[in-house]
Amino acid sequence: MQNRGGKSMVYQTWRTAALANVKLTGTPRELVVAFVESVFGLPPEGKSEDHLVGHVAEWMWYLHASETVDPVRTPVVLEPPKFNVTEPGADGFIVFHETVTDEYYYRLWELKKHTAFGPVSSTVGTAYHQLRTNAMRYLAQQVSIYSTTEGPIGELCSNLVEFWLESHERAGAGVGVTSATIPPPSTCFTTMGQQFPGFVKPGQLEGLLLAVEDLVEIAKDVRGYLWIVL
Repeated sequence: MQNRGGKSMVYQTWRTAALANVKLTGTPRELVVAFVESVFGLPPEGKSEDHLVGHVAEWMWYLHASETVDPVRTPVVLEPPKFNVTEPGADGFIVFHETVTDEYYYRLWELKKHTAFGPVSSTVGTAYHQLRTNAMRYLAQQVSIYSTTEGPIGELCSNLVEFWLESHERAGAGVGVTSATIPPPSTCFTTMGQQFPGFVKPGQLEGLLLAVEDLVEIAKDVRGYLWIVL
C-alpha cells in the first residue's frame, strides 16, 4: 500500500484502519478502493486470481532483488512491480553500479509465476520467448523514462536499445520464475545461453527460481490484508 499510494494519504488511512480492525466508509473507503481495485478487486469476489498471483510473484522478485547484498554491485535503479498487472512494459529493470570499475550497467528481466502441473522448464521457455520478442519495446520505454536523468544513469539509459542490439557488456538479461512446485527442479535455465547467444560475458545472463510452496494462498493472504478495511 505504501508503494501504491506514493506520497498520498492513502497508506496512512489504510494502515490506521487496518491496525484498529475498522471498516472504512464514505470518502476514506473510496480513497483506498482507488488504489486497490485495479489489481486486487473488491471483496467478496475480487479480480482474476491469475493476475493476483502474478502480481505477488513480481513483488517476491522485487523484494529479493532489493534485499540482496552484493559487495561487487549496488542497484541504483530498481523498478517496483507495475501498478496495474496488464500495463505494458518490462516486468523487471535494474541499473547497477559496479564497485570496482565504477561502471553502470543494466539487466532487463522477464518474470513469470508457475502454479501449473507442468514442468517449470515450460514456463522458463515462455519467459525466454517473451523477453526476446519484447525486449526492444520494453527498453525503448525505459529510455523515455530514464534517459533524461542526470549523470551516468541517464548516459546509460540513453543507450539501452543500442546496447541490447550489440550484446554490449553493459547490457544483460534476466529470467525469474516464482514456482509453487516443491521440491524445485535440480537444474534450471540451462539453455539460456542458446536463447541469448550474444550475451557471452560472465554475469550477462541471470536466472532466479523462487520456490514457494503456498504461493496461491500467500497471494490470497496479501489480498486479504488489503481488504481488511473494506
